[in-house]
Amino acid sequence: RDRSPSRGLGDVYKRQLINDVYALVRCKEKINGVYCGYNTYYGGNAVSTQAPVFEYTYQGRIYKEQTAQNISYKQLIKKMREGETYPIYVDPKHPAVFIFQKKIKLSFIVIVFFGILFLSGGIVTLFEALPYLFR
Repeated sequence: RDRSPSRGLGDVYKRQLINDVYALVRCKEKINGVYCGYNTYYGGNAVSTQAPVFEYTYQGRIYKEQTAQNISYKQLIKKMREGETYPIYVDPKHPAVFIFQKKIKLSFIVIVFFGILFLSGGIVTLFEALPYLFR
């Protein structure tokens, strides 16, 4: 079993990529939420990410949840103030799931680009190797 740090980091990026795509597609309804602070998660090499927590009301029910998006501590301190109201985007089918930025991050585009590049390179290599495999 491969336990190298690069594999673990790759898994984290894959999960984050899937999570970001899901959230961008599903979280459609714009409402206001009150920023209540954040939860911190630590990864390998002392890297941490923050998940902002918001309180909001959707269809008469009050929610206090953390966002499906992570943000760096630097961005969080620069952009967010506890107790203030910000627009958020809720998944109407699962209102406990929401995002606070309805945009694609540059890192997401870069990861998708390189993923497609490596996948297509692997497919081309496989097809070029097929004649040698079945001699």
